[in-house]
Amino acid sequence: MRFTLRAFVCVVVALQSSVALPAAIHAQPPHGPVHVLVLFGVPPEAPLISVFAQGLRRTVRDDIPAPVEFYEEYLDLDRFPRRAPQLAPFIADKYDALPIDAVVAVGADALRFAMARLGRLTAYSWIGDGIVGGAVIHHDVEGVNTGHLVTRVIQRPLGEALPKPTAATLTFAADARALKRWGLSESHLPPNTEVLYLTPTVWERYRAAILASLGLIIAETALIALLLAEGHRRRRAQLAIEDQNAWEQTMADLTTDAVRHAPQEAPRALEDALARVARYAGASRALVVQYGDDPARSPTIFRWPHTAVAAESENGAAGLRIPLEADDTGIGMLELHRDGVRQEWSPRLVGRLEAAAELMAGAIARARAARVIRQGEQLNRAVLASLSTQIAILDASGTIIRVNDAWRHVAFTAGAGVDRAAFLGRNYLDECLRAAERGCREARDVRQGIEAVLDGGTWHFRHEYTSAAPEERWYELRVDRLEYEDGGAIITHIDITDRRLAEIKAEETRRQLAHLGRVAMVGELAAAVSHELRQPLAAIRANAEAGVLLLSRAQPDVCEAIDIFRDIVDDDVRAANVIDHIRMLLRKDAPAKGAVDLNEVCRQAVHLLKRDALLRRTRLELSLESPLAPIAGDPVQLQQVVLNLALNALDSASTSTDDPAVTVSTATHGGEVEISVRDTGPGLAPGVEQHLFESFFSTKKQGLGMGLVIVRSIVERHHGRVRAENGVTPGGGRGAVFRVLLPIS
Repeated sequence: MRFTLRAFVCVVVALQSSVALPAAIHAQPPHGPVHVLVLFGVPPEAPLISVFAQGLRRTVRDDIPAPVEFYEEYLDLDRFPRRAPQLAPFIADKYDALPIDAVVAVGADALRFAMARLGRLTAYSWIGDGIVGGAVIHHDVEGVNTGHLVTRVIQRPLGEALPKPTAATLTFAADARALKRWGLSESHLPPNTEVLYLTPTVWERYRAAILASLGLIIAETALIALLLAEGHRRRRAQLAIEDQNAWEQTMADLTTDAVRHAPQEAPRALEDALARVARYAGASRALVVQYGDDPARSPTIFRWPHTAVAAESENGAAGLRIPLEADDTGIGMLELHRDGVRQEWSPRLVGRLEAAAELMAGAIARARAARVIRQGEQLNRAVLASLSTQIAILDASGTIIRVNDAWRHVAFTAGAGVDRAAFLGRNYLDECLRAAERGCREARDVRQGIEAVLDGGTWHFRHEYTSAAPEERWYELRVDRLEYEDGGAIITHIDITDRRLAEIKAEETRRQLAHLGRVAMVGELAAAVSHELRQPLAAIRANAEAGVLLLSRAQPDVCEAIDIFRDIVDDDVRAANVIDHIRMLLRKDAPAKGAVDLNEVCRQAVHLLKRDALLRRTRLELSLESPLAPIAGDPVQLQQVVLNLALNALDSASTSTDDPAVTVSTATHGGEVEISVRDTGPGLAPGVEQHLFESFFSTKKQGLGMGLVIVRSIVERHHGRVRAENGVTPGGGRGAVFRVLLPIS
């Protein structure tokens, strides 16, 4: 805030009269732009006057909502006192076209000019003067107040009186330099007088510098303290970094040793790890106790240094013991001792030593696992080498990755050569493909079977083949899926010559037994056979006698004789067919495979058994599905199956007192043809079903127990199956049902 010692400012707010200015002024709130004329009797560029004018313009524009335009005129009557008469008409002409709403006179000269030359005015003024001191005004504040006064004058309602003149607010001020010059005391000044231009004290003069210096000193002191604390922290951090580096180096060495050493070098790696951990911990001596794989075995102890006495290391009076565990199982103990040091082990160091102990325990566990794996591998190799069959292991792509000694021996004797290592590393599928290209038809089937196992389409594949060099032998190729995460297969070549010869011999025995069974059956069917032959023979005799009589007449009936002779031929063919059928049952020829109509087989079997059914007073019926798909097989053997089952059914049904009957039927189920033989007998006793097809088991008192065995053997040779069960007859009774299922050709 600036003040002046001597100031005389007069501000006048004047309303323009109609005589002074042609455009009349109507004091009312403006609806258009407001025009204000400011007359300066003092230089407007003076600092205080400039502050006053700025406050005036800002206040009027803030208070009046309409646009406000200011016009300024500097009279300069101090330099040109005689120009006042010429200025009045000049100003009137200049602002004739503008409706001046208010005139503000600044300074005494401007006030006198406005009152004398511009007409009737109402003035508002304030005065302050003094040399050494006196009453002064604050020009910026009074500029604002004057602006408010101008606003009230302009916005007053029409007919309302002008506001009363107000005096400027005066404050007392004195010049300290003038007081000192005239020897005046400040005590004589009025109360609340502001003394200006006082000579400042050292504090007042250099207060900022002093405060800045004190602040700088405090800042430097704080900085030094911070630097000292930072140095201490850095030293601690450096020590922590060195300790951390030592710890990380120790852990890195432990990890490297665990990876670098082979499983058989585990004791040496454990000694190195113990030395590193003991040095890091600052221990004077240490030991590791490794428990044995077998609890009965004594533990193994490793000491550091090697010169440590066992008694001293085992008493453990003031040491640290850390158990070594793997999978929650104790496998050892780590002991560390610091001789002559009573300080407790720090928790941080103990935690790090426990981490190192975990690495050591992991190394021990890995060595133990590697030892177990190595022993298991040795056992697997021994088992594989001990097998007499040829075994090869393939990976998922079909490459041979392992073979046993039997495979190597066969490969060597076959001319593969030792340099080829018994096909190791070669692809078995490619070998099969090359064999197929050389004309081996079985190699293509073997390759497809191996691919199915490797691809997961099937678990097993079996294939039999023969080898003619140096003598004929039979082999079975077995391919089984390898239970391994990467997949693969196991190929086994088994010599089945002895088994095949035994099967051939057993087959021959079964064939002889079946022949004997057929012979016995023909014996049982002798009455039926004689009946079948008696009919055509009797017919032949009767027709021959009738033909003789016809031809003996005087006039022979030749046409009738011809028909009789034709009947004789038909009866002869029928008798020959019966004889041929019996001969087929009695022959020991090898079974002939061909397309067989099971309906015809059932018809012939039932035809042979009609006489036997009559003797047993049992109905023998057929229920055949037509058309029925043919099957591949031997009709004689299949007829023997139907005859055996039907004879057993007749024996069972004949014991029934309620309409005994046997029904032979055929039907198709999917890709199979079924022959069922149903009787109305008592059915199968509990527990009998599982023994029916066993050799020498019979439910008859005089039975040999071979009929159903022959049935099962014939059905299985035809790739079918047979089963027996209890059924329900149409009348609600019980009976046995034998079902034979054969694949459609």
